Amino acid sequence: MRVVILADADSIYCKEYIEYVLLEKYEVLIITGCNKRYRQYYRENGVKVLIWMPPQTLEERLADRISDKIRRDDIFHVHYVEPRILKYFWKPWIKCRKRILTYWGSDLLRLPLKQIRSMWPFIYTANDIIVMDNHMRRKMKAVVSKRKWNSVKSIPLGIPMFDTIDEVSKRMSVNACKQHFELPVDKIIVSVGYNAAREQQHLEMMREVVKLPEELLDKMFFVFHFGYGAKDTAYCRQLYKLMEENNVPYKVLEQFLDKHETSVLRLSTDIFLYGQTTDAMSSSVLECLYAGAVLIKPQWLDYSELKGISFYEYQQFGEINGILENLIEKGIDRMPQNRKPLWEQQSWDVLVPRWKALYKEKANGKRRGKVHMAKRRYR
Repeated sequence: MRVVILADADSIYCKEYIEYVLLEKYEVLIITGCNKRYRQYYRENGVKVLIWMPPQTLEERLADRISDKIRRDDIFHVHYVEPRILKYFWKPWIKCRKRILTYWGSDLLRLPLKQIRSMWPFIYTANDIIVMDNHMRRKMKAVVSKRKWNSVKSIPLGIPMFDTIDEVSKRMSVNACKQHFELPVDKIIVSVGYNAAREQQHLEMMREVVKLPEELLDKMFFVFHFGYGAKDTAYCRQLYKLMEENNVPYKVLEQFLDKHETSVLRLSTDIFLYGQTTDAMSSSVLECLYAGAVLIKPQWLDYSELKGISFYEYQQFGEINGILENLIEKGIDRMPQNRKPLWEQQSWDVLVPRWKALYKEKANGKRRGKVHMAKRRYR
């Protein structure tokens, strides 16, 4: 059985999905616009990669060329639904016996309904529509009919970083992790957001934090990991200026971190301050929780389906300081108790069977009849 993945082959999430779910059981073909970061890994593991990025004038011929390489008994699985790209893959999509759409987060949560509905031909011919959490599932409910609702399932991607955090924590103490990044061991390390994107709202949060009394600010040290994300230099300059004008100690990590380095950073974090505008449950946030950090997050991001997990929430940015004051006054107590329930809900060990079940259903299913789509037709 072959699984055709339409995704960014350079994404760590694509690579890990293939590693944990597909390797050793399925033949895999990735259709992608780029294959640089993990090219050797795919080659060594027998994963075929088809580069699709064409000149503008060749889009129609490209669709025919890709469709010729697709078998009718393939499973076509889209990871991250991007309308401007997916529309060129109607022919190979509809040719396959089984079709799966997987929304990762921003591809559903940050798009207007009009753009999401432009994918109706794909949505209504998908056997399964996968989202990462119940918040995304509720948004999808506004897009699909009652008849299609049963096809929408919530299955998160597993978090392999849990294993690495376990390994690092056996060899390094929290203070050793702080020293690795030259962070002060006698300060409370507050990580603010997890990338450089403006949507993380670092500036909005820190405008409140700088209002804290000097004696409280002096007990903290702020870390910004800007290793990826759309870097708005003007936005970053505003943030740095705010920190410096208020004499707030901070450090910016601009380098890309591998799994080991990321785990060390997670373990060095005492408080994780989060303010993303909209998002599915973030793996970076869950990694910090797993490493024992105290999470302060906005109520507009729904984490209610996490069972047995402790964290703090605010409705408005102005409430952040009250939470920080309370935490500092009573003493920061890291939260190792979050580790076990997070493993039981978010690890690949637990989630792999649910993903594999999507493909097993094909073996027992019947061949669908010809699909008729009204009004919209893709070339």
